[in-house]
Amino acid sequence: MRILLAFILIFLVNSFAIGQTKVLFIGNSYTYVNDLPHTLIELSASMGDNVITDQSTPGGYRLMNHASNTTTISKIFSQEWDFVVLQAQSQEPSWSLSQLDSEVFPYAKQLSDSIKKNRACSEILFYSTWGRQNGDDGNCAEWPPVCSFDGMNDRLLIGYYTMAEQNNAAVAPVGMAWKIAREDGLFNSINYYASDGSHPSVYGTYLTACVFYNSIFKKPVENASFYSTISQNEAEYLQSVANSIFDDSFEYFLSDTITDQDYTFNRAAWYENGISVLSNFNYDLNALEMSLSNTSIHGETYSWDFGDNNGSNELEPVYTYSTPGQYDVKLITFGQCGIDTTINTINISTAVNTEDDNYKFQIWSSDGVLYFDNINDIEMIEIFTIDGKKIVSFKNSKAKLSYVINNEPTIIVVNCTTKKNNTITRRILL
Repeated sequence: MRILLAFILIFLVNSFAIGQTKVLFIGNSYTYVNDLPHTLIELSASMGDNVITDQSTPGGYRLMNHASNTTTISKIFSQEWDFVVLQAQSQEPSWSLSQLDSEVFPYAKQLSDSIKKNRACSEILFYSTWGRQNGDDGNCAEWPPVCSFDGMNDRLLIGYYTMAEQNNAAVAPVGMAWKIAREDGLFNSINYYASDGSHPSVYGTYLTACVFYNSIFKKPVENASFYSTISQNEAEYLQSVANSIFDDSFEYFLSDTITDQDYTFNRAAWYENGISVLSNFNYDLNALEMSLSNTSIHGETYSWDFGDNNGSNELEPVYTYSTPGQYDVKLITFGQCGIDTTINTINISTAVNTEDDNYKFQIWSSDGVLYFDNINDIEMIEIFTIDGKKIVSFKNSKAKLSYVINNEPTIIVVNCTTKKNNTITRRILL
């Protein structure tokens, strides 16, 4: 039965993966300057992914213009698109709520309805653009929230996220990547703007393409060989910035006094209002037992592979390994509009997770090597034999480390002293 299931899964995965990813860009000069669609094509190709694009991007166009433009409507219905990118005029999503309600949101819905009418499983991807270099000078006097980059950037993000909520769509958080790149202090020589302080430079376009790659393929840009016209070091830095806002650890909290709402933007937030599948999970370990928590989005059925020739189709299985080791745990998530796969490498040991109010770390052994993880708050580590003979003691300043145990005693005792002078003891079976 398991062999048959594996064959079916392989067939389905290959069926979804074969062919091209078709992306239609609907926007304006923020898209066609430096040819963002072509940059995405080349970047994707260097990652082994085949993308074809088309665009309707007249300069200065607003969503209301596109909603009545025959070329835009014709392109929407020209193919069964996998993704349709909607980008408003650079200022309009940052406008006041009354303007959004009358001049922006109705046309976002009109375009979204057309896209869904053409193909129900087309993912609408709102292109959340960036604040202007020094804010919106043209609207600052009448609308102070947009007087700075940060203010305008936040308003744009909220505006696009609201459109995603209203239209069952996802968000490509480009402006968030620009914010991080501007603030982190690395590569200060990079200017993401063209001379007008609004349109993207080639750096801005490359960073934008990296965000779109993450949004579309749900995986980071790593070891890509396409650098556009910038240096390899600069390109790899921009790749890392884009990747960071799709990392599970990313979180941006925004308390908005205008909408009177609190927003938490993270990886899940970019996809939660859309329709495409995002596969993801967390886990807890207790010695050889692994408890899985399924955090996938838009999934209907699931296939787990525990990395030891066993698996499950349960939503959140609990599994006990027969032996310690390192296992690649895979989750394939199937939804109405596609599938997605994620893999986590998990270290299984006979050690029990240590949880002491403020501390959680792991210790495990494999082939005579003792491994420590999540030990940022551990200041001193002491290792003893079971009869109390000290093997080694050392101060710690790392998040993870390993130590080779000579002569391989059967059982060792590990004392971990925290920065608050709490000592936690664990016995480890080697």
